[in-house]
Amino acid sequence: MSRLTRLKQSLEALEGHLSKTNSSAGLSKLDSWQSYVDSRGLRDWEAQDRELRRPLLTELLTYPLTLARYLRERSSAATLIHVVGARAEATLPPLYWAQLVREIDGVNHIELEFVGPDIPDKLSGKSEVIALNESGNLISRSYLKGTYNLNTTKKPDLIVLYNPGLAHERLQRSWAPTLESILTSRVPTLITGLNKRDALSDFDLVRSCGAKHHILATSPLENPLASMKEHAEGLSGGIARANNFVWGWSF
Repeated sequence: MSRLTRLKQSLEALEGHLSKTNSSAGLSKLDSWQSYVDSRGLRDWEAQDRELRRPLLTELLTYPLTLARYLRERSSAATLIHVVGARAEATLPPLYWAQLVREIDGVNHIELEFVGPDIPDKLSGKSEVIALNESGNLISRSYLKGTYNLNTTKKPDLIVLYNPGLAHERLQRSWAPTLESILTSRVPTLITGLNKRDALSDFDLVRSCGAKHHILATSPLENPLASMKEHAEGLSGGIARANNFVWGWSF
């Protein structure tokens, strides 16, 4: 069987499982991928082709579940979330983002606004509301291609930057006005990094901008829900995994 066929079959089986269990009661464990797999009844699915299926599962779900874990830890009631500098996460099918609502107790509607220059043209300006189950749980998604500006939108409960590369020499200048806007807004912010060097560079940059008293940890922390799919980090050539490290600040 070809890898492409295996991938297609794996995706179909995973999405079938997630769609059937999406309205089930109870939260899963989010302290490791193994805990999640076990608590969501995915052990048999994964075991059929673990070499392919574990990286696939983690690459697709690292974005919603990393956010879900953060919201749980902070006991946050964030329902309007801006995802700034959005790329791959903006194009995830609704089923995967639906897992975010499923994993937050007491919240039945989350609004996600994806903003950034890499938003596909075909999505920019569009919005959608997706009913997740018969209980009335909803997830809203909207998209805007361009530079983030808090003065032109409703103030969110949380800002998320997935693997932004704030401090990379090729990106730092373009990120500067957005970062200033975010820090000035005094909105809680979650940031992830592709590897330790990437995360530390962003961490040190934000500290130098005057936010050191509001950062929630002394350094970026390894994310137990990072993607397990490795790839070359384009700007530095190092090995990278989506959302490998995580940190943030609050006010």
